[in-house]
Amino acid sequence: MISVFNIFVYLVVSLLINGIFLWVGIKIIEVTTGSFGEKHLSLADLSKVIIIVTVLNMIPMFGWILSIISLFILLMEFAAATFFEILFILFVSRIAIYLSALTLTTIFVKLF
Repeated sequence: MISVFNIFVYLVVSLLINGIFLWVGIKIIEVTTGSFGEKHLSLADLSKVIIIVTVLNMIPMFGWILSIISLFILLMEFAAATFFEILFILFVSRIAIYLSALTLTTIFVKLF
């Protein structure tokens, strides 16, 4: 049975991991190309994007595809970035999230 505490823990951990790796992807783009999009992506805008994506990711079966599509659209809207910049950020952040989830799962399995 899923409790409210489990949902809260999932939201907090997911928000932190998504936020960190999305920020890292944006910083990589800024370093390699000199800028990210036409507008500066503020921390408040990035937080809005991450919260929306995380909540959509909680929808069973279709949440992961909805979260990727919404992340793409919201980054295009808030940062006015090019298609390839956002595609690279999605690639970097999703691979990093997958690897961190794999690592955290391995740690929790060994602990319990």
